[in-house]
Amino acid sequence: MSFSQSLTAAGVSQRTSVQPGQSVTYSVAGTFTGYVDVRIASGGGANTVLAAPAVDTGCSGTYKNESNSATWLYFSAFDTDAETAMTGTAVCAATDVAKVLSLNTNDAGATVMALEEDALSLRVPIENTYGVGTAAAGVTVAEYGDGFLHVTRLTVNTTLGAIAGGANLALGKLLYTLPAGAQVIDRSYFSLAITQTDGNITADTPYVCLGTVVASGVVNTLAGTATFYNVGVAQKAATDCDGTATTQTNVCAIVREAADAKTIYANVADGWAASGDAAALLTGTVVLRWTQMS
Repeated sequence: MSFSQSLTAAGVSQRTSVQPGQSVTYSVAGTFTGYVDVRIASGGGANTVLAAPAVDTGCSGTYKNESNSATWLYFSAFDTDAETAMTGTAVCAATDVAKVLSLNTNDAGATVMALEEDALSLRVPIENTYGVGTAAAGVTVAEYGDGFLHVTRLTVNTTLGAIAGGANLALGKLLYTLPAGAQVIDRSYFSLAITQTDGNITADTPYVCLGTVVASGVVNTLAGTATFYNVGVAQKAATDCDGTATTQTNVCAIVREAADAKTIYANVADGWAASGDAAALLTGTVVLRWTQMS
């Protein structure tokens, strides 16, 4: 347990339990007149002084319980002498320090499981290489899961196709292709920014979304064709085409049968400003959660 407590008069603070092998950092700060000791109490009730700073002075350090039983760390404040009472405020803090007892890594050196000494933190980001899809050019991928339940995180750093400008146009960019078999996509997230390169579409606010079919046509909206935006709730208007990210978190239920298209596109549509852009940048992050059904 971690805590921070202010002492303004002689007395003791609350205690924090320190289990065998566990470490705690402690500190005394503030402006005060008097003494504040750091003490350790054993199970039998006896206590020892861990740190005894000079009068009117704070301290800091780390305590590790090297014994075979639990101990308790606490702070004890007392007067300067029998005639001068403690005044001011001494801020006393104790914070658990997690020590890794067991660490498992994969072939790439990434942590897949870490067990900490206080047994309160078990981190299991399992990187997955079984039954994964394929990232498109300009996209890097990190895959997590167990081969059946997948979380796919895409980092996008690519360009849109040419935008002639002065007219309505929908277009898109391939990001990812699911593997063979049947899948269900149940969650998606995107944070994507369009950044002009020619200075013409800076103030444009195109609609953005994820879809299983690449957007196309002389239209200024994705809403007319469901597959342009079906890996999401609905299309969302960008703030600009000057690098501001458009973000959306979606709960969806997209079924991809074995014979269906496996492609995932970032799609946009707008009535573009005159002169358009030859190769506007498309950057950001896309996350898909999906299950391999067959």
